[in-house]
Amino acid sequence: MLAAAVRSSGLEGRLAHVLSVDAVRTYKPSRAVHELGTRAFALPAEDILFVSSNGWDVAGAKAFGYRTCWCNRLGAPTEHLGVTPDLEVARLDEILAKLA
Repeated sequence: MLAAAVRSSGLEGRLAHVLSVDAVRTYKPSRAVHELGTRAFALPAEDILFVSSNGWDVAGAKAFGYRTCWCNRLGAPTEHLGVTPDLEVARLDEILAKLA
């Protein structure tokens, strides 16, 4: 499924890693799922920016130790999940400017 999505998006050959929960046979917010990123990139969690359009997904990643970015495409109010994303953007192409 992921290979087909990457291929149809035109990103094939442009991504260093495509990570899937299938590799650990469990789902987020399992620690094993979030560890896929730290292992794939050989970086500590705090050096990785986790981006999602789902507040609950950002909350789980933040609890794991990732830096987080909420892509709030619809301008929705922040969910009260006990954590605040490090960044908030309306579009993915805004991330680099927010990091500068």
